[in-house]
Amino acid sequence: SRLKEITKTTPKCLVKAGDKTLLEHTLESLGRASVDSALLNVFYLAGNVKEFLAGHTCGGIEIHLSEEKSLLGTGGGIQNAEAFFADAESFFIHNSDVFSDIPLSEMLCFHENSRALATLAVINRPTKRPLLFTEDGLLAGWQSAETCSSEHVGESAGFSALAFCGIQIVSREIFDFMRDETPPFSIIRAYMNAVRAGRRIVAFRADDSYWIDAGTPERLAELREHIAASLGQSSLHTKVS
Repeated sequence: SRLKEITKTTPKCLVKAGDKTLLEHTLESLGRASVDSALLNVFYLAGNVKEFLAGHTCGGIEIHLSEEKSLLGTGGGIQNAEAFFADAESFFIHNSDVFSDIPLSEMLCFHENSRALATLAVINRPTKRPLLFTEDGLLAGWQSAETCSSEHVGESAGFSALAFCGIQIVSREIFDFMRDETPPFSIIRAYMNAVRAGRRIVAFRADDSYWIDAGTPERLAELREHIAASLGQSSLHTKVS
């Protein structure tokens, strides 16, 4: 609905930015972090996605589909995919309308070294739905200016309000904190269940990275300009060298 006419006949993940779809950009980024298989949640115009995948190799990543008959929410969609991650110690979750140059390999190393239940890429920027972190970078809560609601664990003094980037690495134990949840529900609910149980959800600061949510016509246009400029700079650099 946010992209209006642009997604009337095209699902958001297949909208193009440059000569590639948002899905291809995402898979290429994940591939550089040594991801070799992925599960793609589909709902709106799922047939278009299936047709696209039938004709594209997607950088060698093996793609599986999880087709939602009704929207399950960011948490319910993951809960529904538990069997797919049965043998995974941890896995990436990446929104399909997000484009960034956040170093995912570095983020993965950070996650493994932190021994956290989950690692969330965050940026210090204005947002109506910030996540709240302690001075040590631990998730403590969230706020929503849209609904005038909030939730936090511990004293709110000293919390940093940071914008979530829609990119996260989650250890498989996250499913333990979804057992009592019924879709649709947000992944943040599972995170708060974990925080209240004493588990660590940590921030991966990506303030120096390029990041954009291409979910509106204006931001999609901005992303397309960014990619065009990047390609132009790359071409110029090649000619000079």
